[in-house]
Parts: sequence; structure tokens; C-alpha cells
Amino acid sequence: MAKWDVVLVLLPCLGAFVAMGGVVVVDAAIPEHRVTHLPGVSDAEFQELPPMFAGHISLDNLPDVYGSHVKYFYYLVLKDTSASPDGTDSTSASTVAWHQGGPGGSALAGLLLEHGPVLIDYCSDTGNVTAPPRPLPNPNSFHHLANMVYVDHPPPTGFSQCVGVCEWDDASQAVLGRLFYEAFFKAYPELLKGLSQKFYLAGESYAGILVPTIAKEILQPTTTVTGTGTGHPSAARLPLQGIMLNNACAGNEEEACPAYGRIPNWAGARAYVEFQHHRQMLSEDMYTRIQVACAGHWGPGEPPAACKALLKDPYWPAQQQTGNEDLMGGGYYLFNPNGRLANQMSLSQRWLDLTEVREALHVAHVTKAFKFVTVPQNYGYTMASLVDTYTQVLVPNLRILHLSGDSDPCVPTESTLAWIRKLGLGTVSEWSPYLSLIHI
Repeated sequence: MAKWDVVLVLLPCLGAFVAMGGVVVVDAAIPEHRVTHLPGVSDAEFQELPPMFAGHISLDNLPDVYGSHVKYFYYLVLKDTSASPDGTDSTSASTVAWHQGGPGGSALAGLLLEHGPVLIDYCSDTGNVTAPPRPLPNPNSFHHLANMVYVDHPPPTGFSQCVGVCEWDDASQAVLGRLFYEAFFKAYPELLKGLSQKFYLAGESYAGILVPTIAKEILQPTTTVTGTGTGHPSAARLPLQGIMLNNACAGNEEEACPAYGRIPNWAGARAYVEFQHHRQMLSEDMYTRIQVACAGHWGPGEPPAACKALLKDPYWPAQQQTGNEDLMGGGYYLFNPNGRLANQMSLSQRWLDLTEVREALHVAHVTKAFKFVTVPQNYGYTMASLVDTYTQVLVPNLRILHLSGDSDPCVPTESTLAWIRKLGLGTVSEWSPYLSLIHI
């Protein structure tokens, strides 16, 4: 039976931990990776945070094609049982691994801008460049639901590093991802000791390709590549239970996602046009003209001249009416340079470049300036479509949740709905109101 259902709200929280004051302590953690303070967070505030660990886990002696030697940066936040909304304790905490996308997007964006235990205060920008940005405790942190591990994947994303070749494609990054998680759970075996313990992969945007391909690699390993050192993988298959993705791609030639690899494919323009029309960014006349001129030509190859004249650009079509969505406010583009998120990103980069912050995260030896997106050199966008992977491997074996916010023009809801329809799963329950006091 297919397991296409909600993951996040069904997460049974598990683990083999020792409960201390409403939080949990991992017995066999890497002790030198314990985060003992966060610059800008007061001692009183820090005492209310759960145990956290951060640093590098190495994968050594890999074949040259996998980089020979890589150091994965991770940030582990253990579940806070005192604030658990599901009433479970630390001995049943799940582990969710978060990927930001990109490719090359640092998971620290999820940690510091979205759902981590502290978020950078966008109001802490006083104009004084010497004043450190201030992290604030986040009452809606995901660690109230599960153990969260934020992973900079693939190296050299974020604080992750690699020596030698550092070139990946959609297939090789999946192998590397599997090896990392085998190494991670060897370093933190308590996270998977119990029979009821669960492991989930999660992410957004291009993680819609990274996460499902890693999941498939875990379910059906394509190689016996192993490493040594702190990253020597275990032999047992990881007990992956599901994946959770939001506004996620499903292949470099699926709907809105050709834009990532700049693949000359006009298929994505259809989803963008629907996004724009549904939000009154296109006039009815323009929308009708586009539908007539482009009918039957949403796909690879050049569209008819009349269609191309209206769309102009397959990735940001019809800008003569919609404007440049890179510069748009009103919530229609997440990285509006004048918006709150852009300010938070700038402040977060400043915070992560502070010497005392890098010391606290055990990456003081990393000298490069932090960037939220570091696209690996010559990255190969090789996964054209994941539709078959979903139908043949993922849906039969995993619980799957796809979320889609309605203000993301990069991977819009219209794109997600279009490729999910291709799975032919049918509808179990009709759309219904989503109420914040009930569903959140």
C-alpha cells in the first residue's frame, strides 16, 4: 500500500536518551562538539535551549570521484521534551535531517531564518556594523517535535569542506549523502537504538531533488563505496521512514525546475504563468493571449514566435506586465533585497563570520567567508524527472509530505500540483479549510 500521507504531524518522537530537566542528553555524542554557548544569546536564554552539537564529521579515503576526503558540517538540536506538543518523552524522539536546497544552500538558513531554536533578529540591524546581530529564542522551533540535524550538503556548501575534486551531480551527491548519514548515526547511535526510532529527511526547493535521491540511495544502495576514520559507515541500512519537502523540485525538466540548471526548457513557464495569473499579476487579456499562442508548446525546444514574443524568458515570463520578481516586494519573492528575510540573511552571514561564533560552532579553522549558497563547482543537473522514482520506489516505501507556500514564484504551488498529478495517486480526501488554531 502506498504511504503517501502526512509525515510531520505523525512523527512519533523517539530515541535512547537520558532525560534531564525536560531535555535529553546523548550518551555517545561527540563530546567536543557540544555547543556550550551562542554569542548574543544570554546565559539565561541559553539555559532554556536544548542540548546542541555542531562540528565536522569526516568521510575519508573515498574514491577520487567522491572527493577523496570531505568534512560535513552538521548542527544537531535535540528534542525538548518539556515543550513537546505531543506529550511524548525523550525516549521516543525522532530524528529529522534538514537540507536547504540550492544545490549548495546551507542548512543554516533553516536553522537561523526558519525553524531553529534561535532565529536572527532582523531588528538587530542598528546600522552599526560592529554591533553583533542578536539571535532570539524561537518558540516555534522544530526541535519541539523531533531531534533536528541541519546538514550542509554537499560539500563545500556552507561550512562543509572537501579536499581534491569537489564536483557532484544529482547521482553522486546522493551516494555521498548516504555515506554521511551512515557516519552520522555511527557517531550518534542513541538516535537509532530503539526499535521504534524513526529517521526522516526534509528540505525545500532544490532539496526536492537532493532528498528523494538520497532516500532512494538509502533504500536501494547503488554502490558499496565506504570510507574510514570518523566517517566509516555502518553496515546496516538506515531505518528511513519518510521525507518532507516544501516548494520542492521534482526533476530538472519537471515544470518550474529547469531554471535551476538553466536548461533550455520552456515547460516551467507554464507554472510561472499560472502563478502570476492566480495572483492578478497578469491581465486577463494577456493570460488569454498566452494560452492561445503557447497551446501545445509547453516543453523542450523553442515555442512558436508568437508565444515567445509574449513570454520572452522561460524562467521569468511576461515581465512586461509582472515586473522583475527578483526585485518584487509584497511577499511574492522570498529574497526581495528590501525585505525582512534579505535583512535576516545579511545579519546571519555577519553573525556566522564572527570569530566567537565559529569557535562556538567548532569551525574556527574554516577561514572562508560564509555564504548561504555555494553551488559546487561544475555541478551536474542530471536528474531530469523524479516521477518514476516516486511511483516505483518512494511512494511504496515511505511516508511523504509535500508542503507548498503560495508566495514562492521560484518553485510555485502550481508546479508542485502539476507534477504530483503525474503520479496518478488519486484523491483520498478533498481539500478542506486549513485552520491555524487546529492544524498548526
